[in-house]
Amino acid sequence: MKRNAKIDNMRILLMFLVVLAHLYTQLPYKKMPSLYVQRTLIFAFHMPAMAFISGICFHRSASNDRRILHSFIYPYVIFQVLWFLANNLVFGKEVALTFTTPSWTLWYLPALAIWYFVGNAAGNLSFRWKLILVLASFAVAIVVGFDDSVGSYLTLSRAIVFLPFFLLGSLLHENFDRVLELCKKPLVKVFALTLLAWFFLTYFLYLLKLDGFSAAWLYQYAGYADGGGTWGCRIITMLAAACMCFFLLVWVPDVRVPFVTPLGMHTMPIYLLHTFVIRFMEKFDLFTKLQNHLVLTFVLAVVITAALGSKPVVLASKPLMRWPFSPKKHKAEKKEAITAENS
Repeated sequence: MKRNAKIDNMRILLMFLVVLAHLYTQLPYKKMPSLYVQRTLIFAFHMPAMAFISGICFHRSASNDRRILHSFIYPYVIFQVLWFLANNLVFGKEVALTFTTPSWTLWYLPALAIWYFVGNAAGNLSFRWKLILVLASFAVAIVVGFDDSVGSYLTLSRAIVFLPFFLLGSLLHENFDRVLELCKKPLVKVFALTLLAWFFLTYFLYLLKLDGFSAAWLYQYAGYADGGGTWGCRIITMLAAACMCFFLLVWVPDVRVPFVTPLGMHTMPIYLLHTFVIRFMEKFDLFTKLQNHLVLTFVLAVVITAALGSKPVVLASKPLMRWPFSPKKHKAEKKEAITAENS
């Protein structure tokens, strides 16, 4: 799939929200109602939407096995080691080196590897069977919550729960130009606004008022008996996230925005590096100074996103983001893979 401004704009918007939500997490959000609501609403859709975009950019290829190793597994191993060293030597936290339990945001890399494996296996299916697979994966995402043994180990819980969004995105990949044309139709835009309203009503009139509701339910890292909510709430939150995916696909502009759109081409460095910035801020107790300055926190999220997505940082971090020793015959494939690995 050719580079698309809408997809890059969606990427950088969601990546900014990832950074902002993680900054909010370091503040006493539970004591600040407006901040709690903002953070919850961001967590309600930003990762499902990222999985959705990754699915749109996925295409079945013989090089996907190598891509899984070079673009997902390789940086996962590198950053697991970096977090082990940083925690023990810099941040004063004694942790063991493990590759079966991802550190913080690194869960997305093994999840991508799993999704690509499933997507590649389903590549030869007809549209009808791919649609059935999407529905089946949704059912599995609900049922898996009853098995508390499926948790953060190899990020299986999140990989399974967010898989339907990836498969839904991949379903749109083959006819994406047609999808873009449909997104321009006034009736479709009105319908997307209706879904946006349903999303907000779902949270403000039901979920946020529900006894025992926790934003942790939206992380999808555990079963129902282990703090992962209830099966009914999982259905509702997944449907609400799907509504937001559709809204973003329709309403995010399909035009190149100077400075903003180019940042959407390089979101992986932002995703993998911003957590180190947050930990250093925490180490120097900077979040206590941001508690009453939410506007400054917002601006800081913009600065972090822009800085980590800048060309110097992207080039300097490239050896960490993907396997740097590919043979020359694979250079063309590396260029072809750039869209997927920046998802």
